[in-house]
Amino acid sequence: MKPLLLLTVFAACAFSQDQPPACPSNPGVYYLDANAWKPLALLSPSSASDDNMPHGMFTYSRKNVVRYPDPAARTPLAARPRFCTSATVADGKNTFLVKLSEKKDHREVQVGKGTAATAVKVKYRQEDLQPIDLVALSDSAIEITPKQDLTPGQYLLVPAQKQTANADPSSGYDFGVK
Repeated sequence: MKPLLLLTVFAACAFSQDQPPACPSNPGVYYLDANAWKPLALLSPSSASDDNMPHGMFTYSRKNVVRYPDPAARTPLAARPRFCTSATVADGKNTFLVKLSEKKDHREVQVGKGTAATAVKVKYRQEDLQPIDLVALSDSAIEITPKQDLTPGQYLLVPAQKQTANADPSSGYDFGVK
């Protein structure tokens, strides 16, 4: 009887350590640290540029670059962090994990490119996007995890946003990986 009881207690402990607590219901993005969800700070861009580069008499290309303050995020995380936010898996399809380019005094990401003949596409470059897994934690919360370990650098997690006048598609939650 004692071996069965010990096995049950061991299994319960092992299972409970793997299960994170419930995701906070407050708006925002949280990362898992020592079995507790901690908030990430929302980062808004410091500037954006619309670089028009002439190529000939009637042609030009357009590149939109969004700049973020500071050369590094204040929150360093492991190579495969776990996040949660209040959203559904369907909403999560519009969630992005983006690697930022590091500069001396800021970070930046290219968010669109087009030509005179085509409209500027407001989307992230494929090489900046990091693949993610989405798992429903409840009817109103999802867990977001990179599919593979992230390389050292600076990242921005851009959760799905409701289309409101205040929604800024350039804002997100930043963190670094060492």
